[in-house]
Parts: sequence; structure tokens; C-alpha cells
Amino acid sequence: MPAESIDGTHGAETREVARTTVMDGPIIAIGAIATVAVFLAHRASPIGALGFGVVVAVSTWLSLIDAREHRLPNRIVGPLALAVAGGLVVAGALNDDLARSWRALGFGVAVSAVLLIANLIGGLGMGDVKYGFPMAATVGWFGWDALLPALGATSLAAGLFAAGVVLFGWAADSQDSSRRLVGFGTVAAAIVALAGLMVAATAYWFPVDLFSDGFGRDAVVVTLTALILSAVTVAAGVILALGRGRGLHLPYGPFMALGLAAGLLLAAPW
Repeated sequence: MPAESIDGTHGAETREVARTTVMDGPIIAIGAIATVAVFLAHRASPIGALGFGVVVAVSTWLSLIDAREHRLPNRIVGPLALAVAGGLVVAGALNDDLARSWRALGFGVAVSAVLLIANLIGGLGMGDVKYGFPMAATVGWFGWDALLPALGATSLAAGLFAAGVVLFGWAADSQDSSRRLVGFGTVAAAIVALAGLMVAATAYWFPVDLFSDGFGRDAVVVTLTALILSAVTVAAGVILALGRGRGLHLPYGPFMALGLAAGLLLAAPW
């Protein structure tokens, strides 16, 4: 496979490839349904519903590109990230709650930072790293209650597809995909475990009851949930490793887009 460039592509040869894949049909169908569902679920706020719907629709477009060409191009991810960041700031200002905007943007930066480490150590694509920001920031607007299920859906979907890759011979380049998943899951687990230790140290060294206001409980839940998700991701990589001889590939973008839609639907005021 050609070396991946900093702009999220895998070289000129790959950029010229525009082939259909086994994932095209499901991506288009699920993307269309998710876009409409997210819009309707958030219809109580028409502007917000339109914004979320557009993010899901663009993510579906990116998913098709990733499945076909194994890249998430800057010309789409960049404007999407800027639009999401700007939209969150405007939403926070209109709701007189800029702290919520900064929190959501912080979630986006944190997720991208973890993905970047996975890129450096485990070989995750730079396109995935960059797309992690708008994905996590958008869902992060609704807090951990939406973001954790979104990340969980991403890991679960990737794991199930990895099993399908091994069992039914879907797509291409399993060795690279296995390395990416194991690298990402391992790095994420290490970072989350460190965060958990920091919470424990805070509870030990400072004479405050962290659980009195729910902070400590939430921190423990977040830590344990993230560790479980990391374990699922590592397991998906191990599953892919079993099929190395079959030349299989796992694009991660479609599963991140699926997690985005799942988080937005869960957070909707039904």
C-alpha cells in the first residue's frame, strides 16, 4: 500500500481510485436513514436539527470516500471541522452558555489527541485523526452521556465488521487494519487508565468527598467505560490479525460516522 501523506491520502495512485465496495450500499442506506432520523429527532430546534443533519450527511459522504479510497480528504474534513467549531460557539453564545461550547470543543480536541497518538504508534490514518474532532465535538455538545455511547457504537461496529472481514473475506489489507485497531485501543486504554489514576490520587490527597456531587462517580464510570471500549477495539484488531493472509482492509471513518449518528439520536429530546 502506498505511504499515507499528511493530508490523509495514500498517494496519487490511491486518489485516482474510485471503485465500489461491499460497504457502499449499507453506507448509503444507513447514512440516508440516519440523516433524516437525526433531523427529525432534533426538530424541536430547527436550526440545530439542520446543523446536525448536515454533519451526518457530510459524514456519510466521507464514509463512502473512505470505504472506496481509504482516505478522508482535507478538502472535506477541514471545512466540516471549521463549521462545527463555529456552529458550537454560535450556539453557546445564543444560549448564553459558552462554557458548553468550550466543553464540546475540548471533547473534540481530546479525542483527536488520542487518535493522533494512535496514528504515531499504531498507524491510524491522519484523516481519522482530523475527523475525530468534528465527530466528537458535535456529540460532545450533549456531554459524556452522548459521547460515550457514540464511541461505544464506533468500537462495537468496527469489531463486528472485523469479524465479518475474517469470516466472509470483506475488503482489503487486514495486517494494516489490525495494527491500527490494536494501536488505537492500547493507547486509548493507557491514557484512560492514567486519567483514572489521577482521579484516584485527587480523591486521596484532597480532603473532599468527590462522590458527594456525583463527580467521582461519573469519573469512575467514564474511566471504566472507556477501558471497556478500548478492550473491544483491541479485540477487533486481534480478530483482524487472524485473517492477515486474506488481504483485508478496515476503513475506520464509516464506523466513526455511525457513532456520531448514534450519539446524536441518543441525545435527542424524543
